[in-house]
Amino acid sequence: MKKTYLTTLFILISILCFSHSQTAEHNHENGLLNTELQTYIIIGLKIIVGLSILNVWLIQPNKQTKWRGGSASSISEEFEVYGLSKSFYFAIFFLKVSLAILLIASIQFDVLTLASSIGLAILLLGSVAMHIKVKDPLIKSFPAFLFMLMNVVIALLSL
Repeated sequence: MKKTYLTTLFILISILCFSHSQTAEHNHENGLLNTELQTYIIIGLKIIVGLSILNVWLIQPNKQTKWRGGSASSISEEFEVYGLSKSFYFAIFFLKVSLAILLIASIQFDVLTLASSIGLAILLLGSVAMHIKVKDPLIKSFPAFLFMLMNVVIALLSL
């Protein structure tokens, strides 16, 4: 099952990256693109962030890691540690997965970039805040903080 998800995601990203060259050329002609390197940095960050969030929420939600809040061994247990409801868990699940998919799709459809990257940055700021709320060591919030920063960079470089 995991291989099917990963293969499908790889194929979709390959198609988006291949077809992105036309969009990049169009944006460059309109003066909307600062450098070709900047474009590739943004694409790379979108792939890293999008796939990582999809991995955490769809493929490994029950995997115990050192990054989990409190002593939780799954994402749903983290929400219990934070004192958040099951319905809030489902809302965040829907938002994070949807925004991660939109962030990957924004490789081809630039109009999706700001909404998806800013939306994810806000949700990840909430993740950092929850780690602080339960007095986790700062290192536990490092992935959320790092991916929040990546989303801020994506948003800023896309302006």
